Amino acid sequence: MKRSLVSLLLISMLSAVSGSCGQGKSPSRTLSSATPEAISTRPIEREWTFESPAVRARGPLKVMLKVSGAPNSSFVWSVTVLDTTGAVLFQAEHKDEGLEELFGAEGMISGCKGYQGCKEKWYFEELPRAVSGAVEIVDNSSQPVEEYQRDALAQLADEFLKGRGLSDEKRAAVLGEMQNALAGRFDSLGLWAAHPVHGDTTAFMYVPSVGYFVPYWQP
Repeated sequence: MKRSLVSLLLISMLSAVSGSCGQGKSPSRTLSSATPEAISTRPIEREWTFESPAVRARGPLKVMLKVSGAPNSSFVWSVTVLDTTGAVLFQAEHKDEGLEELFGAEGMISGCKGYQGCKEKWYFEELPRAVSGAVEIVDNSSQPVEEYQRDALAQLADEFLKGRGLSDEKRAAVLGEMQNALAGRFDSLGLWAAHPVHGDTTAFMYVPSVGYFVPYWQP
């Protein structure tokens, strides 16, 4: 009876030791399995800065792109344009809520596979490439400006400037300045390629008298 009691005690002690050793190793296993999960759900925040020449603004202009969001939800991206003094000439923010299902569609984004791969390719390669060329110098000095182009400028710019609180007199002066610039060389901004299906088709002109980009064309 004594022998069997001792045997039971030994078995019990060995089990306790084995259990405590297992408990000591448990945290490292848990940490290892949790690490990929933690990384994959970490919020995304990336920034790019590009330089563009200018003819009317104080250049070179600094074009900044910022992309942020959670990996499995819609990203938010913004574009800010600054001159050499640090003044903000343009700023816009976009939330691509309708794009999530497109990233998993085969052939929607070329050169990638799967939701995650195509989403990363778009936001970290294609979008920065599109934004890097968003500001360009337009030269219309060797060609006539069509009447429909002048009409589009008058309508778009007037509505935009009215929203900025400019008086009728000030808006008229700015529109005249823009019409003159349209027939020559000016700084233009367009985010044509900033969407895999359809980008923002509005083009903006830098206007020195107000110090920011104003819309002048929309096909």
